[in-house]
Amino acid sequence: MHASTTVHRYQVVRPILTGNNTYFSGMEKPTFLPQEATEAQRRAIMQRTFAAGIAQGAIVTAETEAAYNRYIAGEITLEQATNLAMSVYQKQAVHA
Repeated sequence: MHASTTVHRYQVVRPILTGNNTYFSGMEKPTFLPQEATEAQRRAIMQRTFAAGIAQGAIVTAETEAAYNRYIAGEITLEQATNLAMSVYQKQAVHA
């Protein structure tokens, strides 16, 4: 008899509620909210985000765009993409 591969709701919700969520190892695909389920939806989210940021004077670097392109492609979550993008700015500030 082998172990069940059924994922129970508490296995997904509990880590989120307790803050014990971890990043994906790269082997699993992230799970997206219904409003960001498709690549087209994620692309539209990023287009609005970039437009709002640029309107406020933000500079979008190639590294930042690459991080968000990974989100659009469905490789990582929006939170992970944001963390990657922010780490680019933090490295630039240290070297300045």
